[in-house]
Amino acid sequence: MALPQAAPSLTACLDTSLIVDAIRGDLAAREKVVDLVRQGAAGVTPVTLGFLYIGAYRMGRAGAVQEVRDLERKLRFLPFRPRAARWFGQIMAHLRRSGRETGTEDAMIAAIALDLGMRVVTRDVRHFSRVPGLRVETY
Repeated sequence: MALPQAAPSLTACLDTSLIVDAIRGDLAAREKVVDLVRQGAAGVTPVTLGFLYIGAYRMGRAGAVQEVRDLERKLRFLPFRPRAARWFGQIMAHLRRSGRETGTEDAMIAAIALDLGMRVVTRDVRHFSRVPGLRVETY
């Protein structure tokens, strides 16, 4: 199956680990996020946004949820289209057969990236590298 391409400028799907590391002050992560956002190359999935909200609500700090809301306004969101759902099914079936399953959420993020012809930028290379055909980049 040929991979469709994302909008010309969108080339990087930012994973939760990258954004969390950037928020926590990891210099390499922060530089990567800033650079990709400035280039207009970065997008995130609703799955990642959901995880950011989980973390914010769990912190119990008054401004944490607002910080995620502010970040949400700066990000470009990637759709989970029917073709991504097919990729998701293929990924999960392959990983289960091979006994190397990743989390469902990582498989959804990978499926969206494959659907749009994007790479995933993450700290969690071990999980994402299990997905055949997915381009993975770290920082």
